[in-house]
Amino acid sequence: MRGMQMRRMLSPALRHRAMARHGLVTHDELDAEGLTRRVRSRMVADGTLRHVGRGLYAVHAPTLGTWARAGAVIGGSGSAVGGWHALILHGIDSIVPSMPSGADRVITVWTPAHVRRSAPPNDPTMRWWFRRDCANRLTRSTQVRRLVDRHDAALDVCDGLPELDVIGLMTRLLQERQIDPARLLALLEGRARHGRRKLLRALVSDAAQGVHSALEHRYVSRVERPHRLPTPQRQVIVGPRAADGWYSDQALAIEFDGWGYHRDRVHLDTRIDNLRAAMGVETLHFSWMDVVGDPCGTASIVAAMLQQRGWAGSMRHCGVCPARLNTVETHAPLSVHRLPVRPQKTTTAAHHQR
Repeated sequence: MRGMQMRRMLSPALRHRAMARHGLVTHDELDAEGLTRRVRSRMVADGTLRHVGRGLYAVHAPTLGTWARAGAVIGGSGSAVGGWHALILHGIDSIVPSMPSGADRVITVWTPAHVRRSAPPNDPTMRWWFRRDCANRLTRSTQVRRLVDRHDAALDVCDGLPELDVIGLMTRLLQERQIDPARLLALLEGRARHGRRKLLRALVSDAAQGVHSALEHRYVSRVERPHRLPTPQRQVIVGPRAADGWYSDQALAIEFDGWGYHRDRVHLDTRIDNLRAAMGVETLHFSWMDVVGDPCGTASIVAAMLQQRGWAGSMRHCGVCPARLNTVETHAPLSVHRLPVRPQKTTTAAHHQR
């Protein structure tokens, strides 16, 4: 019995190699250990090994890294994992909330252009998508880890996302400095086709100017530029903290309240606004509803505040500005009407006595 137990244990050397590959071992390595097919079946039955694919096993419960590595092995020599899972395995965990529904269960594996692979049956909760590489991704992949370059993975992911999702993902990657803007643009220009080429160029350019969120990018592209508003300084310390936008000559700060804006921030932001007001600084807050739902109205508000504080310019009406947005009417000072005061009834001592 003791000999059987010894034959059903992996050597420390093989276990060490397996852990470096997210727990993955091949049937050839197990054969070299003297573990026959019958012994392997027993090890799978008692949970010592987990069957991952044809000729592939895991020495622990399969993780994302295990499934990804298995896909690269099945893809053959030179294959590498790409897409969302490559970004995650590169250590960019912050993108997980941005993943489309179901994307976490499909692992993209890039194979050499001359190789065709079809996904074999595997765990129903995870599957591989084998794609032939015609953009030289594999020449830049890390073959030790079997991952494509993170910049290639980001470009591939963005090519299939809606515009707003691309903005959110790329502004996050650029803000966290997970990708190099120059390298991203160089690889983008090297591709014959990319559905988000123009948008990615704009995002990299805006990031260089201090645009740090998807909402800020929308403000710049839908409010500021089309209406020819002056360009503010971005991410400048104004009072207690940095403002998203800052017009120093007009002492006007711009703040953007994105989807993550919560009620517990209201008190803090009110205090900051009050401290800035004591310095003579006016603060405007804009949400997604303002920027996306009414970009022209938002532009008119900013223009009006700038003009009231000394800006000699005027906003330009874009092609979709409604006719009601008239600069004269919009920028006219507000008139204040005092409500009539209702006379209060007086009571006398005699009235109280009655």
